[in-house]
Amino acid sequence: MENQIFLSIVIPVYNGSETISRCLDSIWSQGLDENEYEVICVNDCSTDNTMEVISRIQKGHANLRLLSNEYNKRAGGCRNYGVREAKGEYILFIDADDYFDAGMTDAVHYLKGVCLDILMIGFARETKGTPNHKLVHNCSNRDVLTGTEFLQKNMIPYGPCQYFFKRSLMVDNHIFFVEQVQCEDVDWSHRLAFSATRMQFKPFLVSHVVLNDKSQTATEHTSLTSVAAKFFAGYRMLALTETYSLHADYLRGVGTAYIKEGIKYMTAVSSPISEKVSVIKKYIPKGEELPLYMKMIRSFPHCFGLLSNILSPIVSAIIIVKRKYFGR
Repeated sequence: MENQIFLSIVIPVYNGSETISRCLDSIWSQGLDENEYEVICVNDCSTDNTMEVISRIQKGHANLRLLSNEYNKRAGGCRNYGVREAKGEYILFIDADDYFDAGMTDAVHYLKGVCLDILMIGFARETKGTPNHKLVHNCSNRDVLTGTEFLQKNMIPYGPCQYFFKRSLMVDNHIFFVEQVQCEDVDWSHRLAFSATRMQFKPFLVSHVVLNDKSQTATEHTSLTSVAAKFFAGYRMLALTETYSLHADYLRGVGTAYIKEGIKYMTAVSSPISEKVSVIKKYIPKGEELPLYMKMIRSFPHCFGLLSNILSPIVSAIIIVKRKYFGR
């Protein structure tokens, strides 16, 4: 079929007027045939002039599409919308404050020559103004594997921007993101990978993730909403043990780690005890094979809420100092 779209690049955008141009320019600079791919920006009810910036760029690129949410759905909801509307055989995500490396072109050319459900690629993490080209993940096994084998021989990263994947894999298996929450990607990544029959890692540096002081990662220890998102992500991972029983120990480990991190951040947040109790009761399940201290917190949430509020100034200060001098 002539002019068949090979790739759909989906970009969630919320108040991205200062960064979206760089992100989009990094796509156009790849030199790919614009008839073979499309770029879908999903505006998540931005309050700045994001729409105007994208609309202006759109005039010079017929393959740039702009969609808008009726209400704020966060990144997961934007990605769901973009994938549902996409026309490409493969999907690639990127965030509006990040940008592509020249390695993206190499990855696309490679993907055209193989038959894969998922191609896992690499990214580099950098602070603003300090470029970096070191891959965050560099898996040793580069064979074509099933998703299950991939987990056993490599690892499954939680970041959705590390995959080229077939749109049909997500749509036909109804593997959509939980919407309007943070940490929406951890269970999505595993569900997608476990559905793949042909998955491979290749060390292409495809994108640069730019860290800043206002990002979700940088502020995740400052509000009970962010804390609840950690608990909820852990809860969803624990729930996956019923579907993927062969990986129950691994999934339980990831789920427990997220709840553990949520407990740490809850200790750093000062908020009404009743709200903390509600989060604990909702997301730390009964009857799970959890560490004793988690079961104690689940059994005595009011005591933990009171103690955590007393300790919150100290724990918050420790986290801030640690991140400033030693990183996350």
